[in-house]
Amino acid sequence: MHRYALVCALLWVLSGVAAAGTPPPYPAASYPLPTSPAGDEGALGATFNPAAWALTQKPAGDFWWNDRSVRNGLENWGVAVGQRAGFSARRNDFMGPTGPARVTDFQVGFGGAKGGSLGGIAYGWSGGDTKLLDRDNYLSFGTIQRPSPKLSIGFDWRKVIGTGDRDFLWSGALSPMGDARLVVFGDYALTNHEVWNEGALQGGISIRPKPSFQGTFRMREGGEFQVSIGIASPQAAVHAANDYRDGDRQRTDYLVRVKSN
Repeated sequence: MHRYALVCALLWVLSGVAAAGTPPPYPAASYPLPTSPAGDEGALGATFNPAAWALTQKPAGDFWWNDRSVRNGLENWGVAVGQRAGFSARRNDFMGPTGPARVTDFQVGFGGAKGGSLGGIAYGWSGGDTKLLDRDNYLSFGTIQRPSPKLSIGFDWRKVIGTGDRDFLWSGALSPMGDARLVVFGDYALTNHEVWNEGALQGGISIRPKPSFQGTFRMREGGEFQVSIGIASPQAAVHAANDYRDGDRQRTDYLVRVKSN
């Protein structure tokens, strides 16, 4: 309870920060995510739906990056850490009108659960060349409903403070065997002023024949697909995801996960 009170106080303080902070739309930001925010996807999943912080009952951290760089060195990276409450930072490097630019998106949030009903709230802001990407501070409200051990259904609503801009994300994860050996998942995202039939749909299937190995196939609208492979131990996991369009590799995303026993 003290943890939740501390995060609420931090949200109140940050609401007065003048920096901007709407993160990139879910379809572009979700490349390193193995399945869906409705599944048990740790700290990274909670950056898309803060209700997922309620699933992180022990300290956990995710670090991700990709091979799309503007300059030499580590770029386009992100980190998320927490336990029922958490913090994330996501850096986006790109070419601006006068050369290389970057924006770092920050978020704090927390989640709670009562039975199979989970809820959470988060606050986001940004730093860097925010005017080039039209960033604005936002609040995120999420829920995940688990009517059975095999099914998770999630919804998140992001509202830009002081404007009418908003994002919606519906997500779902089905485990027919009741565990992580087989997961069928899907997401539908509406960005800003898109109407209900203009959103982005994606989904796929993840298999884990052994606890130490995970393979995932994801399809996105427009013919793009992703193949992801993960190797895990009880304390850590490493994932690599390749995205393809028309048979050509577009990018590779990497994810390193650490958690306590």
